[in-house]
Amino acid sequence: KYKAERPSLLIVETILPIMNGAEICVHIRALEEDLTTPILLLGPVDSHPSLKRFSFGTGLFLAKPFKASELWNAVETLLSRSRDFDLEFDDVDPLERAALAEGVSSAGFALEGTLAGAVQFGSLLLDVFQAGRTGILHLKKEAVEKRVFVVNGLPVNADSNLRSEELLSLLRARGELSADAAMQVQQNARVRGQLPRDLLVQDGILSHRELYRWLRIQACERIANCFGWDSVTYRFEPTKGFVELIPIFELNPMVVIDDGLERFFDADDIMLELFGSRAKVVDQTEKFKRLIPLTAQLFPGIDVAEQFGHGRTLGETLDGLSMDPIACQRRVKLLVDMGLLTLKVKPTAATVVPKQPVARPPTPAKPASHGARLVGSTTSDDFD
Repeated sequence: KYKAERPSLLIVETILPIMNGAEICVHIRALEEDLTTPILLLGPVDSHPSLKRFSFGTGLFLAKPFKASELWNAVETLLSRSRDFDLEFDDVDPLERAALAEGVSSAGFALEGTLAGAVQFGSLLLDVFQAGRTGILHLKKEAVEKRVFVVNGLPVNADSNLRSEELLSLLRARGELSADAAMQVQQNARVRGQLPRDLLVQDGILSHRELYRWLRIQACERIANCFGWDSVTYRFEPTKGFVELIPIFELNPMVVIDDGLERFFDADDIMLELFGSRAKVVDQTEKFKRLIPLTAQLFPGIDVAEQFGHGRTLGETLDGLSMDPIACQRRVKLLVDMGLLTLKVKPTAATVVPKQPVARPPTPAKPASHGARLVGSTTSDDFD
């Protein structure tokens, strides 16, 4: 039936009563001469490590529970780029391949370099998003190394070599797990040869839904903590090989940047900086217009296209945003720092100087006439 119908997309559950999702994928691939049919695997997070030993070719794994938007994004990605999840780049346009070889993507951002501070790191995330690239962003600061995984420009996960950013450390820091319980999970994981996150579910410490939520929080934490670095070297590696090996979370880069600014920037400093610019006029840039879908999530319930710009000053803009003033000021500063909004000095009206009357010399008095003139009788002698 599969060979006769040849579907455009397969959505397969990993946990099924007779044949599990991995076995179905193996049978499907055995029927194909090429790995062309995209497969979307759905299942709990802890079922995913067992899938790594299978090679399904083009496909995605979506961890349960997921949002409807994440499901649609995965489906659209697979249908539009069904052959685009291989490790090779034979299908890349020749001009694009040449650009990658020179270390610059078609969108114009450098594939490696050094970032000085949070603003440049945030700008890089937005550049990667606008380029729509899929790959791994390698970040390094001294002995600390991180990887941000990106699919079609969206950050979807991250890992780190910092012990403080491990899942058990995060749960301890948030008060979800005691130190003794975390140590016990770590010891059991070593003995059983399993990942600690799998044992959290197996031992009933977390449900599948709770584990998914904490893994998402962990990915956001790992990226947001980079905004505390004063400098970092980076390298973007175009690749799709990781897509089937990690849980995929759809993270808004603008929200991730805002999270980083909230952690490492003082609210009073932001307020003072913006206070001195309240009289300046806010203008939208082309970059702002392209990123409105991302920016809108920073200002829920607000029409950002209408609220920003249109001749309003910064003071009028801030006063018109019905939300927490601290978050509002931080996010407006984000848009300015990332080059989405510009602040310009408001032109002052030209001073009108009243026109002074021109002084005219007094008209000389006519000499008195000593002769009589007849009315209606004029001659040339009258004008002598």
